[in-house]
Parts: sequence; structure tokens; C-alpha cells
Amino acid sequence: MLYAGALLVVVPVCLAACLSAQSDDRVSGPLTVSAAADLTYAFQEIGEAFEAETGYAVVFNFGSTGQLAQQIEQGAPVDLFAAANVSFIEDLERQGLILAGTKQLYARGRLTLWLRADSPLEVSRIEDLTQPGVRRIAIANPDHAPYGMAARQALHCIRAGGCGPICRRRGTERKVLTKLAASPREIYVSRY
Repeated sequence: MLYAGALLVVVPVCLAACLSAQSDDRVSGPLTVSAAADLTYAFQEIGEAFEAETGYAVVFNFGSTGQLAQQIEQGAPVDLFAAANVSFIEDLERQGLILAGTKQLYARGRLTLWLRADSPLEVSRIEDLTQPGVRRIAIANPDHAPYGMAARQALHCIRAGGCGPICRRRGTERKVLTKLAASPREIYVSRY
């Protein structure tokens, strides 16, 4: 069984709760935390602080929320799951794969537009994406990443037929931001 979600500020407390929920003889290995890819940097820092304070090792598994949920459904050993979309946690809860009473909302997101500072495009609202100069829009993969799903829905609202050929699905948010750094004419619809 795993703990689902966690308030980012209290992740160390949740990690400690994972330890106390197990008997001392079962705490023989590291705590395994599966978390949405966009939490990588914050969770690595929190994990280091937790290890320094408690002496317990933390192993992270970062990826898209959908893929992490599939891993859990297939039996992956996870102590704490921080998802980017509550629907995945609710699905796991319905299947009896999380500990009762451990689901906790840790953040609320909203979409934002990202483009390089040297981009010739002037985009400040999602409606600006309909300008003729906008040639490519990158989003996280909507099949796996909740913010990709939200971006696709928003684009469907402003463009007939949705993203169309200008929209690229690039995987996790972290992968998309890496690609965006190389292209001044590309716009990324992401979470904030």
C-alpha cells in the first residue's frame, strides 16, 4: 500500500509517516517515492534534507503521472505517490491500492505560456496563439501528463479542431522545457 499525494511543504513529515506506518522489522530498505516529473528538483532537495535528518534513504521514480499510476497498478513497490492529477489517485483508491485516509491535495495548478526571452513572438494570453506567426506549440503528452490534457483542452477552445499540425506532444514537462530552450519560435503551454 502507498501514501497518495502530500503537501509539498510537509513531504518530510509524510515520508516519516511512511516509516512509522511500517513495523521496525519491515523498514529495511529505502523509501520509494514516485512523483510527477515536474517535481524532480523540489523533491530531490527535500529528499536530501530528509535523508540528512533521519538517516533513511529515499529513492525517487519521476515520470508522467499516468505512467507512474500504471506502474503502481502493475505492482511497483511505492511508499509515496505525488501525482499531478487527482484522478489518477482516485483510480488507485477505487482499486484499493492506496492506504485509506492518506490522500492529500498538495497543490493546485493552472496553465501558463512559456517562450524564450529572445522569441520574436508577442504572446501573453492563450488567445494570442491564434496569431499567424505562431507556428509551433509544444505541450506535454496528453496521453500521460495531466497538464498535457489540460493544454489540449484549452487549445481546443481557441482553435477549431484543437492543436492541429502546429502542436507537438513532447513527453513530460521536463522534456518539453529542454526542447523549448533550443527553439526561440516555439511556445509551451504548461502548468504554473
